[in-house]
Amino acid sequence: MDSIIFLPSAALSSVVIIAYLIICWRTSRRFDLWVMLSVVVYCAGVVAGGLLILSTLITGLRARLSGIDLYIFMAGIAVIAISARPIFTDVFGWPKQSAATTNGEATPLKKDGG
Repeated sequence: MDSIIFLPSAALSSVVIIAYLIICWRTSRRFDLWVMLSVVVYCAGVVAGGLLILSTLITGLRARLSGIDLYIFMAGIAVIAISARPIFTDVFGWPKQSAATTNGEATPLKKDGG
């Protein structure tokens, strides 16, 4: 990972992890290592995504971005997923809504089980 992505990602994730530690301490919530590691990956994605967007506006930045093929691949997958979902739901009606749901939310069952 290039320093143009690493340094802002490290700074952003450090701030978010410190905020998470404070929240855990104030609410007596157990610190979760998985959340901390996820924050680092998410912050790197936010920085890489922001730089990808800026690279379309600033041509000199595009030349400095190297080694971000993973983020370009993840962005492509996200675009495919976001674009394909409405095709399946709006055009093909998939997944089918059951009679017990309204607008994707389950309706409460009656006491007699029906």
